[in-house]
Amino acid sequence: MLRIAICDDSQLWLQKIETLTRGYLKKINVKYRLDLYQSGEKLLKSITSPYDIALLDVDLHSTNGIEVASQLRATNPQIVLIFVSEYVSMLRSVMRWTRFGICSKTTWSRLLTG
Repeated sequence: MLRIAICDDSQLWLQKIETLTRGYLKKINVKYRLDLYQSGEKLLKSITSPYDIALLDVDLHSTNGIEVASQLRATNPQIVLIFVSEYVSMLRSVMRWTRFGICSKTTWSRLLTG
């Protein structure tokens, strides 16, 4: 079973990414557990066992997705990090990660519904 965390400070985008991700995983018949967070702090504080995948917005209110990704990677080097953001200019700063993906939110929507 895949353990997936989605973190976005926008409730609208959090729900949209959740719906798209659930739909895609159901379509390809993958068992999963999906947890939703509106802040990086809540995500980091609630981890009881490692996530396989984290979908992170780059620009979160009190912290940013890059800092959250760094802490997730420190505790789980195998995690797949996918940055889903509309701030394309900020996405360049995540290029140093080795196991990651970068996608704008609108592209993520098209990929999973395509």
